[in-house]
Amino acid sequence: MIIKSYLEWSQTASAEDRALAVGILAEVYLGGELGVEERWNAEAALTLALDDPSVGVRKRLAELLGSAERVPRHIIQVLAQDTPEVSRIVLANSPLLQDVDLIEQLGRGSESLNLAVAQRAHVSIALAASIMERCDITAILALLENEGAEVPEASLPRLLERFADEGSLREVLLARDDLPVSIRVTLVAAIARQLTGFAESCGWLTTMRADRLARETREAGAITVASSAQSHEISEAVIRLRKSGQLTPQLLLRSVLSGETRLLVTALADLAEVSLHKASGFVHSRSGMGFKALYRKAGMPAGLLPAFEAALSAWHEFGAAFDEDVPRLSLRMVERVLTSVAMLEREELGQVMLLLTQYQSEAAREEARISLAAMMSKPAPPVMIEQDDLEKRLETALEIELLQAA
Repeated sequence: MIIKSYLEWSQTASAEDRALAVGILAEVYLGGELGVEERWNAEAALTLALDDPSVGVRKRLAELLGSAERVPRHIIQVLAQDTPEVSRIVLANSPLLQDVDLIEQLGRGSESLNLAVAQRAHVSIALAASIMERCDITAILALLENEGAEVPEASLPRLLERFADEGSLREVLLARDDLPVSIRVTLVAAIARQLTGFAESCGWLTTMRADRLARETREAGAITVASSAQSHEISEAVIRLRKSGQLTPQLLLRSVLSGETRLLVTALADLAEVSLHKASGFVHSRSGMGFKALYRKAGMPAGLLPAFEAALSAWHEFGAAFDEDVPRLSLRMVERVLTSVAMLEREELGQVMLLLTQYQSEAAREEARISLAAMMSKPAPPVMIEQDDLEKRLETALEIELLQAA
């Protein structure tokens, strides 16, 4: 009787009235108070509404049934394949849709539908992997920001390949607490490369200075990431750095001079194929016993050995004083190593001295910036200023601005 009445009435009713009627019928159906026959009739009427020519009617149906658990599956499947305006409601909410249904919808090429799937309350690893491989950047960003999504780590390298230049992607990834350290290191390198490339293209930096700045930024970023990582995460980062050609002796020397020795330990263990425990014992031994052998077995350059030995000696002396949240080159340690290497008076150490001098300059600039920032953050006491004194202060302020811009 319900079907017959609905059919007769729907022939002349307006689309607005049909949408209202379908809404009432759906609410009654979801109420669960209908008898067996009435429920069957209601399901039949709702099924007929799927063919209503008005998008508004079908959209109303999706709004009411799209998130329900006790709804005929065929109704949900048909709504999921409707126009994007209708289907995205069901794709985003229906618990009746399985991964195979949702993955099929990703092939329709609609950005709005992909976004709806990515924003579901729960996204499985399999579905997330499909989104990361097949969808546009908008859906992928929504997926990564979705707390209910199980993001597969295995898909992240491929994702970075697809969207290597997307700054928004790097920002979202770096904000994730569960981002693997190896991926975080890769992102830091990409940021350094893009920023210095931009500065070079604008004529702000020479090619040589841009390359050096990129290396410094990349190395400092890798050390910062390693400083807050677990041991197994550092091992993964070392493998990633080695495969990408970023695991350089310069990076490892910088890490020690920044107060972070775990990166050196893990890298030497990996390169020399010895246990972390054994490598740590050699690196942290104050006597230096075994370090030379470990260093050579790892295939490290002989010319840098004196610098590493001096750096580890300085670390034993000053290491406990490192209390920075973010590791950075210690000017005190760099100067100690410079003095130690210079005392050897060996001609072949010229390149080592040049590297250490660059580290000294970088550390000095960083300490100057920090000191100036701390000084400028304190309110100045009220004093009477003479004209000559004012001019001198203005000149000093200008020098500070130029230093900070360098």
